[in-house]
Amino acid sequence: MVGVYVIPVPALAFIFLYTYRHRLNDPEVAQYMMLLYQGVRTNRYYWELVNTARKVALLVIHIFISAEMKMYKALYGCFLLYIMTMVQQRMRPYKVDLVNRIGKFIISLNLIKSRAK
Repeated sequence: MVGVYVIPVPALAFIFLYTYRHRLNDPEVAQYMMLLYQGVRTNRYYWELVNTARKVALLVIHIFISAEMKMYKALYGCFLLYIMTMVQQRMRPYKVDLVNRIGKFIISLNLIKSRAK
């Protein structure tokens, strides 16, 4: 059942968004698809799907790395989140700049903590 939702539903959402990417501000299109791109810039309409892929990747890390390798699970998960935070900081997909700057704050906080040790 998970396989039905993990790949086809986000793929279908991406197809719809890609098809209507030039008309996302039209009220007719926004009425049906606003949930998929609400809060992001119109040229980053796909960002919710990037977040979904990140969550699926974290789930895959948790499921497919054996239970005895907890440290590797944590390292791979942290590495993935760090990379995604850097990508978000570079792309700045959200309309509200404060949300874009949160990623930079988290990275700075982690660097300060690692230097304090």
